[in-house]
Amino acid sequence: HREIWRDVESADADMTAEDDSCLTHVVVEVLYNGEWHLYDPTFGYKLQNEQGEVLSYKDVRLNPKLINENLFARFSPKARRRLAALLAEIYGTGYHHYYYFKGKS
Repeated sequence: HREIWRDVESADADMTAEDDSCLTHVVVEVLYNGEWHLYDPTFGYKLQNEQGEVLSYKDVRLNPKLINENLFARFSPKARRRLAALLAEIYGTGYHHYYYFKGKS
């Protein structure tokens, strides 16, 4: 997927196409108010429903079409298209690495 990263024109000067560190994609799912909420710090987006509630990984996994170009507005049009297609495909597979960290209450 290196070619997609080359298309990403980030507003973040620390993220360059030549830098292999930007070949990683991370999302965080946080439990609060009794529900899971998915955030993407790599690309700076969160998916929300019509009520403005942040969706969970399960929501996106069951409907990967929620990933669309509008989420990547800070990138070039070519990067937006490619990122939306790639991430929708990845979420559609259901193949992800999970790490669960349980804090003390």
